[in-house]
Amino acid sequence: MRWDRATAPLAAVAVILLVCLTSGSGVVQHPASALLGDTTSDIAGVTRGIWVAQREHVNPFNERRDDYSGAPEGIPVSPAVNAVEPVQPAAIWFLSWLFGRVAAINVLLLAALLTTAGAVYLLCRRMLELGRVPAATSAFAAAFNPWMIEQGLAGHVAFLIGAPVIGLMWALAIADRRPSLATGMLTGGMLGVCFLTAAYVGMVAAIVGVVGAILIFIRARGWVDRLQLAAVACIALATTVALLTPGLIVYASNHASTARIASHGVNSGEASGVSLLQYVNPAPHLALLGRLHTGKYSLAFGGVENVVFFGFSTMLLALVAAISFIRRRHRPGDRAPFLILLCIAVVPVAILFSLPPHVSLDGHTLPLPSVVLEHITTYYRVYSRFAIAAGLALAVLAGVTLDAIATRHRRLSWLIAAVVFVELWPGALPSWSTSTRQADSWLAAQPAGIVADYPQPTDQEPAVRLALTQLAYQPNSKQPLYTLLSGGTGGTREAGIRILSRYITDPATPSILAAEHVRYVVLHDDVFRQEGVAPPAAPSALKLLRREPSERIYVLRADTPPADLDTLLEQDAATIALVQGLEAPVLSLGPGLSLPYRRGQESGWRDLRGPATLTLENSDPDTMRAQITIRAVSPGRPRTLDVADGFGRVTQKFTIGTDVTQVTLGPVPLHPGANQVTIRVEQPATSGPDLSIAAPAVQPLADFSVSLASDQ
Repeated sequence: MRWDRATAPLAAVAVILLVCLTSGSGVVQHPASALLGDTTSDIAGVTRGIWVAQREHVNPFNERRDDYSGAPEGIPVSPAVNAVEPVQPAAIWFLSWLFGRVAAINVLLLAALLTTAGAVYLLCRRMLELGRVPAATSAFAAAFNPWMIEQGLAGHVAFLIGAPVIGLMWALAIADRRPSLATGMLTGGMLGVCFLTAAYVGMVAAIVGVVGAILIFIRARGWVDRLQLAAVACIALATTVALLTPGLIVYASNHASTARIASHGVNSGEASGVSLLQYVNPAPHLALLGRLHTGKYSLAFGGVENVVFFGFSTMLLALVAAISFIRRRHRPGDRAPFLILLCIAVVPVAILFSLPPHVSLDGHTLPLPSVVLEHITTYYRVYSRFAIAAGLALAVLAGVTLDAIATRHRRLSWLIAAVVFVELWPGALPSWSTSTRQADSWLAAQPAGIVADYPQPTDQEPAVRLALTQLAYQPNSKQPLYTLLSGGTGGTREAGIRILSRYITDPATPSILAAEHVRYVVLHDDVFRQEGVAPPAAPSALKLLRREPSERIYVLRADTPPADLDTLLEQDAATIALVQGLEAPVLSLGPGLSLPYRRGQESGWRDLRGPATLTLENSDPDTMRAQITIRAVSPGRPRTLDVADGFGRVTQKFTIGTDVTQVTLGPVPLHPGANQVTIRVEQPATSGPDLSIAAPAVQPLADFSVSLASDQ
């Protein structure tokens, strides 16, 4: 069969249409009201974000608050996040005005896959000079591999835009052949575009860029050429920085709020890498091999991040290409061998970066390359995403082998290409309808008021799913939600309030809801049952308005007394800290306390003879306060126990009687490292011990100094 120029594009369109019809029929039938994934995926948050921005008459680059989540305080939104990676928000914002907020996402999703496939096809055809069938096979393996499909289901649309990474590989090949000012600017420009597409895409491209630069430097013939290459590298870096400067300026002007929203825990990346076995674990949504997937999978709780399977046939073809390349000799200036060499080198490097920062081997902990990122920034915490660099390289290498086979056995190459297509063909993909539900329609017709849904998010998966689902359908109910479920809100005053009111059966909950101006309370009986508990009876402060098959809608009675939130928070600061998982500092007793001896039948008592220092060693940056409880007794007569901070200022006084008394020292403000508290007797005894203490214990306290409401 002789292919002309029009046949290949038509065949590509036919393949894409078949993928859409067989895998995403729900979206194809209702592109304006259906999305891939489910209500817990990030794509639901994206479409909701468009609704909030349109309702508040702002855009993704000047929006600073979201008053419809975590109401009444709302949550801060940093424009710097979108300014640093503007491609996705700008594209969706523009497309939403043309097609609507739901169809805009579907259009961008399809465009991302098409541009990735097109870029790989052109790279294979123009730079590697592969045949149409091998190039098309590489394009399909690059754009429709399981990693891409799973990230699409999760709503990470920007991650699917692989064209800039392919463009960077193209630019590196040109720089290897003709290093110059122009090629340096081209390479730096492509790297900058990758970062503007998404921070993760930029980091993936940075790995490709560093590997490519090292290869070009090694392949140079002398030090003169290497000096020229160093100058070209500086030009490339300067071009990248120039493209990122506007976004970095916005980031710098919003550094405090952005850091709280975008940063993560110091050890958050330790469990985010994948094992090598995941590379041979078929993805769950493959039509043919999906049933062979092993391990737990959850679309809502990061299960997609463990999918790094790129196809057995693709990996085998790539391995053959690598072996064949190593066994041959090529001229240094030949572009095709450089691209092949680049792909061969990128695969192991990307796989290493996709592994956890540390691995255990024979009882020893060994660092891996991603530990470098862990010490630079906590933003890049999902290291498994770096696997896509390996996936793109494997796809290109597979095409090289397929082209070599086609030169001798064309029909065999077609058969192998068919195997690649069949193996990577996605099965029926989950989708969800954004159409209005009956309860949402009813709430939208009611007077405006904050809605509190129960069960509130805890450590139970059904409750978290409920919270995400309610956010997904909020554009239909149009009412602000009390639930606080957003990054950068932990450890705040509002997060503490949500912890205190997380159970509708708690007697204090109605008063807390009244203080937070909540109007409607929805009890989701089906979710309670999913958690294994019976749906609770509504408190007397709630009046039933409407009953649905799976939920009950109440209004909070107007005469419900509001709680004193500040007092309540302080009273339960220790309980809230326990829920937040704050670590207690380590207490050590300094000079001034004698060695323990037995007092009566009890042991562990220490005599206070003059001022004594208690040192709190704090290793948890999130623990801002703590309290110390001790048992104290003053033999002979009552005495006053003074508590002073590290500056010698008296912060507390206690009267200790002749009977054993329990007192609480603090709250003690903490900073990372050593914190000191001094205790002393106001009127020392003339003889004998001034005072004796026992059983000192430290309890972390939640801190409420940061408020989302004040972050304007």
